[in-house]
Amino acid sequence: MNNLPHPDLIIYGGAFDPPHNGHLLCVQLATTRFPHAQLLICPTYAPLRDATSIPKNTMLDFNDRLHLAQIVFTGEQITVSDLEARLPRPTLTANTLQLVRKKFQAQRLALLLGQDQFSSLQDWQRVQEITAHTDIIVARRHDAVSLSESASQLAHTLATTFVWEEQQQRYAAEKFSVYLLASKSLNISSTAIRERLRHKQTLHDVLPSAVVNFFSNNEK
Repeated sequence: MNNLPHPDLIIYGGAFDPPHNGHLLCVQLATTRFPHAQLLICPTYAPLRDATSIPKNTMLDFNDRLHLAQIVFTGEQITVSDLEARLPRPTLTANTLQLVRKKFQAQRLALLLGQDQFSSLQDWQRVQEITAHTDIIVARRHDAVSLSESASQLAHTLATTFVWEEQQQRYAAEKFSVYLLASKSLNISSTAIRERLRHKQTLHDVLPSAVVNFFSNNEK
């Protein structure tokens, strides 16, 4: 339906509280799917609760989350940035994208989201602005709500139409595309990980070794 180029800069934001194997797999899937794109990882300085303007408490402070992200996400295509620390509060995705457009000379931006985030995208502040110049890449979780249902809700909010393109695994609209990354291994919950940390349970199956070592070295 559209002839927009593939993204050459992908922004992956989130609390990363802490960075886990699901996040790492999302990055690997995105860089494999779009091998010519750069990936900019932006830990959120002041995460919001759902699509509201209410701040969400994090287990780790921003500097620790940034430090762990810099250790976990590495590669020639990958940059971990503290740019959200310089944005006004609350930290809105639209503001992050606006700053990225000014700072980086990218032809086409994309926003990498987990499917739970995508399912609420239609409720995000300034969603019209977000999708006006930015593709969406969705890391699908097999336990999440229907992707087609979420896409339909987003299309309704934006007063647009999506066409499913099987070959490219994307929903194509006039101004942007929604690409699908699928993996059964993405079913990892940050909330569940924090609960296991509180109970001092093993985490080697869900956290990179560097993150496990961080918690081991900082036990109180």
